[in-house]
Amino acid sequence: MKYKAGQLNNGKWAVLTGSKYFTESVTDSKQTAERDALIRSMQWYYAMSEEAWQAGINAGIIDHSEDRTDYLC
Repeated sequence: MKYKAGQLNNGKWAVLTGSKYFTESVTDSKQTAERDALIRSMQWYYAMSEEAWQAGINAGIIDHSEDRTDYLC
């Protein structure tokens, strides 16, 4: 995963990226932080796949009419 849940010094939980955390993700619940980390990771990986897809189209390697799910599944 790109992001992970971690416990802060004050006992609360948050979504971490390296040694930093998203301040808006601070919560009392480990489960909520883990869920939010998973969601943020999925969003990041989705954005990266969109970027790669567009780069392939721009380079003429991929035809925009192709079904991108064939490549992802």
